[in-house]
Amino acid sequence: QLSGASNVLVQQVVLTNPSNSTINLTSITLQVTGTGNPNNITGVTLWGNATAITTTIFSGINAVYNFSGSLPGSSSVTYTFTVNFGTNAVGNYSFNVTGVSGGNGQAAQFSPLPVAGATVTVAQPTATPTLTATLTPSATPTFTFTASATSTWTAAFTASFTPSPTRTATTVPPVVGTPVLFPNPVSGGNSFQLNSALAATSDVHITYFTVTFRKVNDLTFPDVTPGKVLTLPLTDKKGMDLASGLYYIVVQTQQGRSILKLLVLR
Repeated sequence: QLSGASNVLVQQVVLTNPSNSTINLTSITLQVTGTGNPNNITGVTLWGNATAITTTIFSGINAVYNFSGSLPGSSSVTYTFTVNFGTNAVGNYSFNVTGVSGGNGQAAQFSPLPVAGATVTVAQPTATPTLTATLTPSATPTFTFTASATSTWTAAFTASFTPSPTRTATTVPPVVGTPVLFPNPVSGGNSFQLNSALAATSDVHITYFTVTFRKVNDLTFPDVTPGKVLTLPLTDKKGMDLASGLYYIVVQTQQGRSILKLLVLR
């Protein structure tokens, strides 16, 4: 990720209540470790079943969410965490859920803890210089005197142009960018889009995987031209809607392979 990136998914946990009693959830603690400075994370948002609950920041290495949530008996809830990196963020950030609190007359037990999440490497963007050559001719006038029959001198001006040295700018082939998914996260509708960033016409093969690397869809688009945006279904290979969560989208073209992340929020 580049510094300044927003809504980066870093953790997803599922809390399951195997009892017949409702549990009242009261807090969740997210911890960050690594070489990166937690103070350069400008916001951490907790989502419950794809609905934003609250946003906070790290105090030291911990972000504590105090909230009120209900978990009925024999049910489960999916919690995800997204972060916003500040413009000064740099280094490795590892995220773990280290604590969950709740109960119903007595404290509920949550295990196993901690639950490891993503490790994100954040770097500053690198500038690419561009050479612009401007050619400016310079004019040097010369004076020529001619005599008429009456011996009257007249001055005629003849301008000659001496161009300055010419610079030759070398044309650099365009750099092919990384494919981009949008919108991302996607929270509605039945499709999303892909800009494959092709340099030349190519077949585009697309595969969807869950975070457990289970393949859920497989698509091929023949003879895709540069600049074309592909519309992709938000479904699995059986036509069923994708559930909320993080998916890996693998894009294979004749110029190489890219692995993208798509966050689905239902």
